[in-house]
Amino acid sequence: MRLLVALGVVVALPTAARACPGCQNPNLPMVRSGGVHLGEGELKLGATLATQPIWVRHDAGCADVDDCAEVPVQPAYVHDQFILPSELRATVDWGLTGAFGVEAQIPVRMVYTTIDYETPQGDPYAPLDADVHHRDETLVGLGDPQVSVRYGAAVGGAWWVVGRVGTSLPLGRTEPDPFAAGDRGETHQHIQFGTGTFDPLVGLEVARGFGRLQLAAYGQAQAALYDNEHGFRAGATSLVGLQGGWRAGERFVVQSSFEWFRQGPETWDGEEQQDGILGRDELLVGVGTAFSFGGPQYTALVRVPVYRQIHQGTETEEGELTSPVSVALGIQWTL
Repeated sequence: MRLLVALGVVVALPTAARACPGCQNPNLPMVRSGGVHLGEGELKLGATLATQPIWVRHDAGCADVDDCAEVPVQPAYVHDQFILPSELRATVDWGLTGAFGVEAQIPVRMVYTTIDYETPQGDPYAPLDADVHHRDETLVGLGDPQVSVRYGAAVGGAWWVVGRVGTSLPLGRTEPDPFAAGDRGETHQHIQFGTGTFDPLVGLEVARGFGRLQLAAYGQAQAALYDNEHGFRAGATSLVGLQGGWRAGERFVVQSSFEWFRQGPETWDGEEQQDGILGRDELLVGVGTAFSFGGPQYTALVRVPVYRQIHQGTETEEGELTSPVSVALGIQWTL
């Protein structure tokens, strides 16, 4: 119990983040895609709802207004922002043969944000450009769907190996360069619902059962290979992990996982923006369950970052980011 309390305190502490964390495009960490077993002619339909609360604070303005390069000129103050990115992802897995299958995922994203401004002493503050960078708003839109081909085979009679190759489809809404608009003092949007490019993805998974114990090792990666029409290129993402499951009954499995998630820097016209996504690394510990009452299978997964490193710039104000947990709830029907 003491260890759990200590872990909860550690993951709830803010992470230092040089640059404007609220000026970034908030993305959920990758989730292990698809399952292991998919029989010939088998059709699996599912949906997963995921969310992750984020609190960010960063400084703005100038300590000395007589020597200030910012526009408009205003005294030092603090941005205090809450961001709640959420995603509902529909999935379809279809077994064409005993080995080959196709998979598709269609995400709908929602991002809820609020913003408060205050002086360094904690008093309310009304900035001259209050709505240029941040606003109280709720954004909803289609993300980039993914399609992939999978091949699965039993190896050595006990191991099951699955490989995936696919791509995202650029159907999510994209925004023009928000940093260029910000430099001009124009209202802009940092949140991208898609990348505007076809981004290839690959995955490999190895699994085996030992009676009631189920073990799996997996890795997946996705990368944008070119700029979209606005000059934006999303950062490459990757996830590697180990998962163990214990079948506590005929219809109930308890799972735990250790995952390393990496997100690379995004670029605009080939340049990394100091206030944009410069990359992050996270070690995620997850606890979950899968169960059924004879119909669909239900899943729940809670992940906490026991280690987080936000890649930092050198030319902007320091900030703090707190995001102690991500949650995913799912349901899947097998036809």
